[in-house]
Amino acid sequence: MEEGLEPRDPESSDLLKICAALNKAGVRIPFASAELLLRTKQTVREKDEIDRLYLKRILSNPNH
Repeated sequence: MEEGLEPRDPESSDLLKICAALNKAGVRIPFASAELLLRTKQTVREKDEIDRLYLKRILSNPNH
């Protein structure tokens, strides 16, 4: 887990493990990975269903 971040619930430390990050000019910029986004899209909303299909396609591509 990153220094200074404390989990608010038991799953949050697991979520931090599947975040992605970029380094720009020596600054680490964390962002949600496709796997993390997929976990947030588990609702009945039509838009989330479309997003799930797209994210699953990305995750099934070994070059993602």
